[in-house]
This record gives sequence, structure tokens and C-alpha cells, in this order.
Amino acid sequence: MKTAILTVCGFLVSCSDKMDNPVGPDPKPTPAEQQAFDFDADIDKSVAPGVNFWQYAVGNWLNQHTANPGKEGTTAAAANFSREWVKSTVNATCSDPVLAALCQRASRGQADFDHNVAELHKLTDRIMALKTREEVLREMGSLMAKGYSTAIEWRLMGNRKEMYLMFSPKQFFGYKNLEKTLRELKYSEAVIADLMSLAQEFYVDAKQEGEGSQSVRDYRYWQQPDNLRRIIPFSQYAGRATKTRAGIATAGELIAEGMGLDTKHIKLSDESVIDLLEALENDLLDKATMEDVKKKMLLSVVGRDYPLIQLKKEADVADFVYGSGLPAINYQLSSLYCQQNVTAEAKAYVAAMCEEFRSRFAQRLDRLEWLSDATRQRAHKKLQTVVFIAGEPNEWNRDFFVTGMPDGLTCYESALWVLSEGAKAMLQKLPGDYSYAKLCYVQISALPAWIDNALYAPAYNCVYMPALNMISPVTNPSYGDAYNYAVLGASTIGHELTHGFDNDGSKTNEDGIYEQWWAPADLTEFKKRQQLMIDHFSQFMMGDRRTDGELTLGENIADQGGLNMALDIIRDKARQRGLDAAATREQLHRLFLGWAQAWKNNADMATYQANMDEYDEHAQNPVRVNGQVTLQNDWYELFDVREGQPLYVAPAKRFAIW
Repeated sequence: MKTAILTVCGFLVSCSDKMDNPVGPDPKPTPAEQQAFDFDADIDKSVAPGVNFWQYAVGNWLNQHTANPGKEGTTAAAANFSREWVKSTVNATCSDPVLAALCQRASRGQADFDHNVAELHKLTDRIMALKTREEVLREMGSLMAKGYSTAIEWRLMGNRKEMYLMFSPKQFFGYKNLEKTLRELKYSEAVIADLMSLAQEFYVDAKQEGEGSQSVRDYRYWQQPDNLRRIIPFSQYAGRATKTRAGIATAGELIAEGMGLDTKHIKLSDESVIDLLEALENDLLDKATMEDVKKKMLLSVVGRDYPLIQLKKEADVADFVYGSGLPAINYQLSSLYCQQNVTAEAKAYVAAMCEEFRSRFAQRLDRLEWLSDATRQRAHKKLQTVVFIAGEPNEWNRDFFVTGMPDGLTCYESALWVLSEGAKAMLQKLPGDYSYAKLCYVQISALPAWIDNALYAPAYNCVYMPALNMISPVTNPSYGDAYNYAVLGASTIGHELTHGFDNDGSKTNEDGIYEQWWAPADLTEFKKRQQLMIDHFSQFMMGDRRTDGELTLGENIADQGGLNMALDIIRDKARQRGLDAAATREQLHRLFLGWAQAWKNNADMATYQANMDEYDEHAQNPVRVNGQVTLQNDWYELFDVREGQPLYVAPAKRFAIW
């Protein structure tokens, strides 16, 4: 008996197994669903579902959308709308006064350029004029408090018990363009030569740095519980440093002083930060090496400010905001996005879906024979404390809005002010105890409403879906449950919820703290099932490339969990509506078609393989669809999938984790 081994070439399958009537009689929508989403328009009946279900379900659409690879599809439509919304909203008449002022000041364009460069030089001259160790370290902290990175980067971290700031070593990128940047900013040739010589020592090739592993600069790195265990309390560094430098403030303490931050809120990403701080202790005692430290600070300022000086017209500001270049205003602009684009109907619909998926996961937990009662109870506890942020918080907290921008500033100076105010909000309002309001601000600032993404944050035990997920065609109540419970429900709500119990999320408890809460025998069984998932997804091919089931394990576990819950919900809804067996089968049939709609995208093989080259942790769309349906018993009956077809998996080899 064949297991599912699929070779995709463009959008065609290298197999000639076709059927005259691949699925039997076409299911017809009930009268109540005549206005629902028209799945039939996308179906390519020349392909049997058992050969390539993804191609069957959306192939007709794919064949009509071959241009602009990767730019069209279900979520791409919402993303394109959102991009245009940001560009049309961020202008000199925007209802947000800060954004309006930025655009008005950008309209002065090149006329302000010389002034802006002069202001940048004043800052860099001040840095180079610092004379003492204490001055340099306090200035480092002062710059960090305004949103700059110097030798150290900081970011907000935490869990359900506390929030804190974490220091990581700064990594410098953009060396190839550095000389051009410095020259455009009117530094002297002697200074440029000096800085370029220094920069060669510590600049990092961004592409090479990211290959094969995630960096501490990547938020996904800190979603992995094993890495969270490496975080070091600031007190551990301070205790070690004071033993060798008695009576003298440590580098870390002086930086914290410059930031205006109590050190009890600071943690360090790993031992490399301690090494860095200790190096600063030594370097700043030597006048020559102190000059190099100041030059590194100067390069940090130039790297951060150069894009801001390029904001010369209104469209530049809109593009910069869309790309989250000014994260301090993401929160307030997201509130406007929700106000204008998210209907009360969609908000209520999605909120109800979230609770349905929570309830369905709980019922599935109770049915799992391989879980002991002790592990099951802990899983229930974690499940019930998951926070859902569906598009927007219960209430927008205006304390986090950036307001009151001073008059008389250029666009560059205004952008500096915005970034400084945003950093101040993080430093003054956020460290300390966890709260729902803080969590919403952190998540929405990082992933604003218009971003095509969603996440489960294990540290906060939180599912966050930017508001883009609540607009059509990602969510559209009029399309019917089969569409919505697949496109948003299975692929996003259920998917992200399951991430709390995947190979990584399962390592943190209900408070987002690393804890081994599994009974040993349950953990052994869980790992066996993970291996089944790895083996299953390692059999698929994308063109001439085999997929990596181990790399994509977490995403595949999440996909299966989401699809399993959606199927359960649709069955229950059919029963509640009193549908007979045939009508219930029709609903399940449509849900599977909806699963393909969730991943409908016109990417070509080159795009898919490029994603694989970048170590994408997600299975590519055709494999993502086909790999999951082949594990569902209902799919075989509903689509008349037969033994001997490429996607057929023998019943004994089908499995479920959650």
C-alpha cells in the first residue's frame, strides 16, 4: 500500500492517474447556503483529489492566476487591501494628529535635508566629545532610552507573572551600503575611512547570520522554551562584577541609570551579554579603545537615523509606517484600522469561534486515551487560561497612544520624537507585573492590525490574531461556516491554539514558564507521535526537493490540531441544525475544500523552493493541504480516494496527535 508521496511541478502533479468522475455526485448547497462561498468555481475536475487534493480544490483558480507569483490568494487579498488602506490613511489629513503632522512635515522634502543632517551631526559630535567612562555608559543608556541600539539591544520580554527588559548584544548589518550612507550624510572622507575600517571588524552579513539557525534578534528564537532557560538575571552579572570592581558602578548599572530603569527589571539573553559588559568595563579604561566604543555608538545612530532622514514626502511616511518602521504608533493606528474595517458582526463571530475551538480542544483532551489523568488536568488548566486577542483588545488603552508632538520639528525630528516616546512607554509603563492591557500593547505594537500573520506566544500563553484576519476574504460570515471554520478557524484559531501544545509550546505551563508538566509515560508517547508526523511530512516533494518533516514539525502539529477541531465543530453544528447524514457529509466536504482555500496562493515552484532555502518552518502550501487531509478518515470517503492513488495512506498509518 502506498503512502502519500507527492511531487509538485509548478501546479501540476507528475502522475497520470485521472478519473472521469473523481468525487462522485457534486454536493449541492442547501437553500440556506445559496449565498455561501462558491467553492465550485475554483475546482479543477481534471485532477483527482487522491492525486493532488490542493490542485483539485483550487486548481481552476491557480490556472487563471499565474501572473505575479505569490501576490494573489485568500490572505493576499486582505493583505493587499490593508497595504492600500495604510497608504491612503496615513496622510496630512489623517485623523491621528501625529501621523498627520509627520506627513505635513515630510512634504517639505529636500528643503529640510541639510537641517536634518546638521542635527544628526550635532548628536554624533556630542557622542565623540564624551571624555569619561561614566559619561560614555550613561550616554549609551540615554540613547537606548530613546529607542536606539548601541552596543546593546533591548526588547520587552516576560510571562504571565512578570514583564522585563532583556539585553542582547547588538548586531550590525548593512556594511555594503555603509560608505555610501556616510557620504550622503556629509561625513568627511577622513571620518568615513576611519569608520569603515572599524566597521569591518564587527559588521555581520545578515544572510549568513540567519542561515540554519534563529538569532537572538528573532522573536521566534524566544518562543522556544529551551532558549528561555538561558536568560540570566541582571543580579547575577552585577554580583560577579562587583567582586572584581568593588566601589565602582558597573557598566550595566550605568547603562540602566542612563535609561532611567531599575535593574530589577533587566535580564540578559546569555553569557555573551556579560562578556560584552565586562569588555566595556575594560575598554573604557583605555582612552584609545574608548574612542572605538564611541565610534560604534555613532554608527548605531547613523544606521537607525538614515532611513528617517529619507522621509521626504507623504508617501515615504506611509510606506515606512506600513513596514512598522515607527512601531510606537502601530497601536493607535491599529485602533483606527479596527474602527474602520472590522464590523461588530465579524468581531462577535470570531470571538465566538475562539471559544468554540477552546471548548472543542477540551473535549478532544478528554477523549485522548494516551494521556494520563494527571497530564490531562494540567493540559486543561493551560487551555482554560489561554488569552485570545482577536483583532483588537476589549478596550483600547489611550495611555499607550503617542500624543502631543511638539511644533516646529522637521519630519526627521518628529520621527525621532515618536520613537523616543514609544521607547519611553515601554520603559516607564510596561516593566513589572503582567496585565491584559500591557499584553495587548506589546502584541499589537509588534504585529499591527494590517499585518498578514498570527501567533501563539508561549511566554504569555496568548493567541494573537491581527485584525487583518477579521476582514474579507479571510473572514466573511456570509460565506458560511464551512468556509470560515476552515480559512480562519482551522488555519489560524485552532492552529495557534494547538501551538500551545506542540513540540515547543508543550514545554511551558499555563503561566508561560518553562516546566516539565508531563507524566513521563505521556511524554514518551507524545514524542512517538511527533516522530510519526516527522516521517509523514518527510515523504512529500516540492519539485525535485524533499520536504523537511522535522523542521516543519511544530507547524504540522498545529495544522492537524486546527483541522481536527474544525471537523468536530462542523459535525456538531450539523447535528444542532438537525441535518441528515447526506447534508452533514456535504458540510464536511465543503470544510475540506475550505482548508485548501486557506492556503490558496499563486506562488510558483521557484518561490516555494526559495522559502525552503530560507528554512521556512511551514510546509509549503500544496504539501500543507495534502499532508493534512490524507490523515483524515472522512476525506477518503467524501472524495472517493482509492488505494493506489498517490495520496492514499493506509488506515493503519493514519494518526492524530491532538
